[in-house]
Amino acid sequence: MSFQGFVRRHAKLVTAAAAFAAAGCGSGSSAETLGCATDCPTGTPPPTAGTVGVSVAPTTLDVAPGDTGAAVVTILRGGTFAGVVTLTAYRVPPGLAVTFDPNPVPAGSTTSTVEAASMPLHQDPLPAGRGTPTGGSGLPRPDIAFIRSRHAIPIKVEGDGVSASTTLTVLCASTCEGP
Repeated sequence: MSFQGFVRRHAKLVTAAAAFAAAGCGSGSSAETLGCATDCPTGTPPPTAGTVGVSVAPTTLDVAPGDTGAAVVTILRGGTFAGVVTLTAYRVPPGLAVTFDPNPVPAGSTTSTVEAASMPLHQDPLPAGRGTPTGGSGLPRPDIAFIRSRHAIPIKVEGDGVSASTTLTVLCASTCEGP
C-alpha cells in the first residue's frame, strides 16, 4: 500500500469513528449498547462489579499447647461492593479452635482478629519415686517428645455474591491432629 493509500484509509477510519461518536454517544445512548468505555452523557466510567479481597498477617502462627495465637485479617472491598462479610475457617484439625472477632465484619470495617487456640497437653505426672519424695510432680513427663505439625487453614470471606480466600498456617504440638 502506498503512503497516499494509507492516508486515505486512515482518514476513512477517523471519519467513521467520529460518525459513530456523533450518532451514538453524543445522543445519550448507553455505554453498554454502543460498547463505549465511558458513560456517554456524563463521561464517567460505568460502575465496576463488586469485589472483595482478603489477607492475613502474620501468615504463620506458632501456637504452644494450651495457648492462643492471633493474627489480623484485612478485608478490602472494591467496585460496587461495600457490604457485610462473613469469615469462615476450613480444614481445622481436632485439638485446634479458630475464631474471628468480629464476625460478621460490618460494612465500613476492614479488619477482624483471627485466633487459633491449641488444646493443653495432658498433664501426666511423673511416676512414683521421680520428681518429689511422695511421687508425682504434676509436671509433664520429660521423657515424652511432642511432634510439631503444620496446618494450612483456608480462610474465606463472603458477602452478597463476592468471595475471596487466603491461608493461615498454624504450627502446633501433637495436641492438634489432622490431615
